[in-house]
Amino acid sequence: MTIYSNTQHSCTSARNLLARGLFASILAPLCISTTSAQDDEDTPFYLTLEPPPAVVFTPEQELESFRIADGFRVELVVAEPLIEDPVSITWDEDGKMYAVEMRGYMQDTYGNGEDDPIGSVVRLHDDDNDGQMDRREVMLDFLVLPRAISIISEGLLIAEPPNLWLCPSELNQASTIDCDKKVSLGEYANAPGSVEHQENALVMGLDNWIYNAKSSRKFQLNNGSLDIEKTVFRGQWGLGQDDDGFFYYNGNSNLVTGDLYPDSDAIKAKVSPTPGLSQRLHRGDEVFSVRVNPGVNRAYLDNVLRADGRLRSPTSASGIEIYRGEQFPEEFYGAGFVPESAANLVAQVNITKDDLTVTTDHITYPDADWGQRDFMASTDERFRPVETKTGPDGALYVVDMYRGIIQDYIFLSDQLREQILRRGLDRPLGLGRIWRVVSEQSEINHSAPNLSKASDSELLDTLSHPNAWWRSTAQRLLVASKSNLRSELVAKLASSNEQEIIHALWTLKGRGELSQVEVAGLMENGNSRLIKHGLRAACEHFDETDLLSQLQNSDSLSESLEQGLVFCLGRHLSDTGFDYLFDSISERIQNPYQRVALQSALSGHEVTVLQQSAGQIPGTAPAEDSAESLLVDFLKSLTKQALLQENAQGEELGSELYELLSFIAEIENANWYREELLTGIYEATHTGNFSRISLPNPHPLFATDDDDPLLTTIANARRAFTWDGDTLASDQKPLSAEDELRMVRGAQLYAANCSACHGSDGSGTTGVAPSLSQSARIISAPEQLIRIVLNGLSGPIEVEGEQWNSIMPGLSHIADFDDDGISGLATFLRRNWGHNGSPISPDMVAQVRQETASRTTQWTAAELEPVQVNTHYQQFVGRFGGLEFTYNGRELEVTASIFEGAMEEIREDVFFFAPRSISFEFDRNPDAPSPSVWMQDEDAKRQIMRTEN
Repeated sequence: MTIYSNTQHSCTSARNLLARGLFASILAPLCISTTSAQDDEDTPFYLTLEPPPAVVFTPEQELESFRIADGFRVELVVAEPLIEDPVSITWDEDGKMYAVEMRGYMQDTYGNGEDDPIGSVVRLHDDDNDGQMDRREVMLDFLVLPRAISIISEGLLIAEPPNLWLCPSELNQASTIDCDKKVSLGEYANAPGSVEHQENALVMGLDNWIYNAKSSRKFQLNNGSLDIEKTVFRGQWGLGQDDDGFFYYNGNSNLVTGDLYPDSDAIKAKVSPTPGLSQRLHRGDEVFSVRVNPGVNRAYLDNVLRADGRLRSPTSASGIEIYRGEQFPEEFYGAGFVPESAANLVAQVNITKDDLTVTTDHITYPDADWGQRDFMASTDERFRPVETKTGPDGALYVVDMYRGIIQDYIFLSDQLREQILRRGLDRPLGLGRIWRVVSEQSEINHSAPNLSKASDSELLDTLSHPNAWWRSTAQRLLVASKSNLRSELVAKLASSNEQEIIHALWTLKGRGELSQVEVAGLMENGNSRLIKHGLRAACEHFDETDLLSQLQNSDSLSESLEQGLVFCLGRHLSDTGFDYLFDSISERIQNPYQRVALQSALSGHEVTVLQQSAGQIPGTAPAEDSAESLLVDFLKSLTKQALLQENAQGEELGSELYELLSFIAEIENANWYREELLTGIYEATHTGNFSRISLPNPHPLFATDDDDPLLTTIANARRAFTWDGDTLASDQKPLSAEDELRMVRGAQLYAANCSACHGSDGSGTTGVAPSLSQSARIISAPEQLIRIVLNGLSGPIEVEGEQWNSIMPGLSHIADFDDDGISGLATFLRRNWGHNGSPISPDMVAQVRQETASRTTQWTAAELEPVQVNTHYQQFVGRFGGLEFTYNGRELEVTASIFEGAMEEIREDVFFFAPRSISFEFDRNPDAPSPSVWMQDEDAKRQIMRTEN
């Protein structure tokens, strides 16, 4: 790997260009010239760059623009007019390529025409087997922003929001696909919002389920309808898969995120947190292009561009592929290839797995002009790689949308819009190319696979093919086959080829033919990898005794196998298994991945664990990172988990949680521990779609005295519950009718513009955007919140202990985000996910908008810090008899003859002064300062009138 040397000037001479066979008149200005403008402090750095003219290259010219790793070459597969605006490709069992054409995307810089029905799905034909496409066949047209396709044995799946279409075929015969008979299987990518942030991918997993990016669901087609299950939320655009069926994905600003273990048990058990799922695997992301990149969305911000004018870090990573072909040299097998369209390149990230440890290396290559570059890079600004795929021939295919505009209008900055128009990057439209990267060390065979005509025996033999596309396609065809193949598949389980065994196992699973006999054979085999696949595929065929026997010999188990055994044990748990797990808690919670499995396995037994652990809790709070501290944190997570079970609204669970509350109420001499468990309950209310749980009766815990030191914590936990006759249905002041209407609009704006990054439940997206559900800027700092919505926010920032260095664009330029709209959005954020904040008025938004009217860049955390917050406290400022209330820019303070200090806001008009256990509730006048305040201590509650403003 080369080390990049930072320079102030990097120019490619015309002689060098001509030596590479390039068109010097077109490509010569590839350099950064540090002009006198750079010395002008008022000129942003990106405007001092001299990018090449934005000339439209022919496919032949673009081919000459590529710089590729030594030992590889790039070949053209297809170009316009046979393909336009491609975003995704796939192949059928006979090697025919299918492509999605998203022709309506960004026809101008304002997104006009995105709803035009001009998209298509096409089948491309290579009639002479020379590796280049000769004709196109339109499978389905007049589509609005189609985004994904997948060949299944029943036909062709096409994702066109809001539908997932099935174009049916005869079984395992893609040549008979008939889109005139298409049927909708249900909703797909139907959430409002940016086209960049909608469900996509449609990747067939090793386990015979179809998985999606920007999504938390998988599905199978079963007798014409979809069976749907919940998954961990994955990525933004595209999914890659390794030989064990684990997925890799990314967000715009990170190259590789992935899963270290199967997610299904933890997801069903509502385990939180889940380290190792949706885990960022590569840190310190950088990209190394071969041209200056002023045309990126935030080029005007410091450090977005290097000193030589190239993009520093990814802003448009997508479409990752885990290379699993046989045409590249062996050392490339399992490497990740990541398109980065803003930097006009494809990066190579080598991924090494050692059980539950994954290491990544971003491989770069020496470049004579720039010092260091990525695996594949172009000097052509319109090279827009959005997806990579391993083909039937073992080559790496690169889907090139070939266009100037790659950023959706919702996030398009004014600076980039100006540059696009000035440099003519908005035209032309309707171009597109697909490239093939080929190793020069081995031949490539372009002949068609013709697996639709393969015999059962030939398909069975294909399960050991060195190219994963062949293995996976054979598995799909065998799963759907009506032939009696069980004995042949069982025989494959004795193969010496691990990959063949794995595919045979999952083929049997898909056919519903896996039995206890095969499972026992895998256990006896002793191969850790194969046993793990057996646990995933057939946990129901294991029994508790066998699982415990394996676990009791854990010294010889790999970490991942031990975890898999515990996951499976949770599905068979009796008293014996529970006792084993309970006795192992102190050991397992020291490892974050074993803790996830343990927490999953104990699902449904949370209260019992809490009760039986009572004797292990010290009287005082333990030291951080001590064994006792780890135990308390685990028990707190179990408390939260108990509220998040699938049947959280059921009567039976309500009764069980009543028992949980009784346990918490009866904890003696350890208020710190009560507070931890109550906080676990409160955290559950911040989970998306949480609904308050109905208890059979009011619980005495919530009838606490005002002098209870945990008054605030108990009040927060109270929000999780209700009961018949409950008079505090949400612990919130009712909204006015106008605020209610604005909040409804705000919810719609959030769904359309924010949920794609921050999640429909406000929990955030790994590598893309942080959680909003417990953000202090939302809960207690409306003035900061409004500024962020108007102008955006640029990292680094810290949210819930995690560092983020991404960028959120401002929304003030979008017509829907007028004062009423932002008021509704802010109110929605402050009244959801367990929040009980006050509404934000349009007048307040208008005031902040006026104060910040001259701002054109995002805010930073440092700039927001001195901004006064809670300015609505001003209505409470003044003298009320012997009490004086003042506002210090953040808090409301009280001063009396015998006490003074800051108060804690309990509700929008209720404050608590802890040193004296006194609460103050202000009467509110919407058009004037509060006329009076109610003061309540342990003796009485009395009203005090305002005496001075």
